[in-house]
Amino acid sequence: NPFDHAISYYEFMKEYRVARHARRVRAMSFRDHLEYRLQPRPIWDKPFLRLPNQSYYLCDATGRVLVDQVLHYERLAEEFTELTRRLGLPAIELGVARKSSFRAAGSSLVDYYDDPATVDLLRRLYRPDFENFGYSDSPGDNQPTG
Repeated sequence: NPFDHAISYYEFMKEYRVARHARRVRAMSFRDHLEYRLQPRPIWDKPFLRLPNQSYYLCDATGRVLVDQVLHYERLAEEFTELTRRLGLPAIELGVARKSSFRAAGSSLVDYYDDPATVDLLRRLYRPDFENFGYSDSPGDNQPTG
């Protein structure tokens, strides 16, 4: 979900292994971080430091999705089971390894998207993901529609 992805990336970058990048992000509010990600990226800047949207990695320059199927994290177990069945593979149960703890304890989406301007920034940054992967552009609706 783009709303969760943006939070996870922001919190992850605050603890990033390159200290100067982590310090820079820790000095930003969540809204500032979204604005930073929307700025044109200098040619020398690595995409990961100013992560675009998720479509950046799965689509060509025209926006066409280059993979046959995208599994949604929110339904990963059931979609993965269906994929392995369709491919004729034996049943494989997905486990959990290295569960993320990057979201601040006790925080919710509302804490990050507390004003319409922040929600608008997120919608601009992740517009291709909403269109390509069937997610609602409302922060209160975390389930993909497609």
